[in-house]
Amino acid sequence: MLELLPIDFTLTALSKTILVIATNMLLGYVWYSPKFFQKQWLQATLWKEGAVCDKTSILMSNVGTLFNAFLLNILLIAFDIRKHHFLSAALAAAILCGFYTFNGWNYVFFGEKSDYKRRRTLFLIEIGFTFVLYTLVSFILVGF
Repeated sequence: MLELLPIDFTLTALSKTILVIATNMLLGYVWYSPKFFQKQWLQATLWKEGAVCDKTSILMSNVGTLFNAFLLNILLIAFDIRKHHFLSAALAAAILCGFYTFNGWNYVFFGEKSDYKRRRTLFLIEIGFTFVLYTLVSFILVGF
């Protein structure tokens, strides 16, 4: 039987929230930096080099990460995380990332053939970021 833990607003919960937001922002900064995937991502999205993201997009990214952290927390509680908590964290991240992979599958393979390479590149960059982010967030959730 799935038993959810009570919601508490302690210093630990606040620090987890701040750490999840900081992880999202830091990983996004590194992942989409010029040393990693910025050039490929800009080509795949057809954006220009000097394009600036607005503040609403950044806010929604952090809200989405907090929502996904909540879903990851439910998945981690559903698994028995007392014995092998880091293995359970990686498994929960893989399951949640699998849902996103399946969701984006149609975008890549069932569209115009002329845009296939661009869409595949964008899909692989985004799903790689999602998997690394979910793995780090799940380790944060079980680490405290």
